[in-house]
Amino acid sequence: MRSLIQFSPIVLLTSLMLLAASACSDEENSSSKLQVVTSFSVLDDIVGEVGGDRVEVFSVVPSGADPHTFEPAPRDVQRITEADLAFANGLGLEPAALKIIGPNLPSRPPLV
Repeated sequence: MRSLIQFSPIVLLTSLMLLAASACSDEENSSSKLQVVTSFSVLDDIVGEVGGDRVEVFSVVPSGADPHTFEPAPRDVQRITEADLAFANGLGLEPAALKIIGPNLPSRPPLV
């Protein structure tokens, strides 16, 4: 199982700024949005604010759901396999989300 990379708040903020910068590049694929998966809705909000209209953010645990008892659906796994980047809290607040993000995230994107 893929382990969560632990970062300080400064590294997390820097990662989010790099995400925003990469989304603003004028590369050939600039019309497609960066696919980002988050473990729960608070991170969804943060990544969405930083990335703006350049990212499409999917929260495994939807807003209003209990992250301790949430049961992911097969469509959640599908979204994870298509991700370009993933963010998780990693403090044990979203165990169900972490159980499916790590093993199903493609090898290319980092789990921050």
